[in-house]
Amino acid sequence: MTSNHHHGLTAAIVVILVVVAAVLIFRPEANHESGVELRTFIDKGLTPEAQAEFDLRIATLKASIEASEEFNGHDHLLLGNLYYQVGELELAKDAYEAILAQSPEDVGALENLGVALELMRDYEGAARAWTKALSLSGSVTTVIRLVDIIENSLPEQYDRVDDVLELAIKSLGQDEQLNGRLAKWYFGNGEYAEAQSHYEVAETLSGGTGKYAERIAEARRLSIERQP
Repeated sequence: MTSNHHHGLTAAIVVILVVVAAVLIFRPEANHESGVELRTFIDKGLTPEAQAEFDLRIATLKASIEASEEFNGHDHLLLGNLYYQVGELELAKDAYEAILAQSPEDVGALENLGVALELMRDYEGAARAWTKALSLSGSVTTVIRLVDIIENSLPEQYDRVDDVLELAIKSLGQDEQLNGRLAKWYFGNGEYAEAQSHYEVAETLSGGTGKYAERIAEARRLSIERQP
């Protein structure tokens, strides 16, 4: 559930500009208004033996945390990850939030909190967590997660996707995934010349494997057909 981060003052500033604007439009009450029922547990299909092993590890770690006089963020992160692995989403969320209560800018806790909240169907909460994580440390993985949740679960924010991806590319540098996703967004919105351009960049970054060849050709064809 962890991800690689790109650090640097310029990157951080640009990402902040993207996500601070985004966080203002994600409303904490939105899921309750829409009638979405949050789930606290998902079945991970563990065998009884695997479940017993996880239960022992969780009990041992909890005992260590409770016996310690000092807060240990790393132990709480491990505990949250163990809860997540057994499908105890709400308990995982609680562990990550305990870290953030002590260290609000803990990127690992924010990213993992977002993953847990998404599975709980708290899509606004997940978006807020990933938004804040991005404002602190740029990560392609987290950008893609944010774009995915907007496209799949927050359709009212769909027109923000190109802004998020364009600024992420400026911040984090040219990346195959980011260009591919931006090209897909442009293509889906009928902006075929822009789609072709970003598919070509993604193709170059892929090493010229031909992975995007069909999409480039289709975007070029549609772009030409649209010309007067």
